[in-house]
Amino acid sequence: MLVTANRQPIDCLFIESLRSNGWQIVKTTAGVAEVNYQQQKPLLVLVDIRLPDIATFAK
Repeated sequence: MLVTANRQPIDCLFIESLRSNGWQIVKTTAGVAEVNYQQQKPLLVLVDIRLPDIATFAK
């Protein structure tokens, strides 16, 4: 699961590398990340360091 404020497609090399190696990437925003986490039960959560209020999200 990738938590980001960016609504544009994420095409960075790291995300593309994960996808090409069989990982399914679910993109979500901070506002619905908890709900998506409960539904998806991801093995890995990636957080975009450019989130506007990353300190609050991290708590």
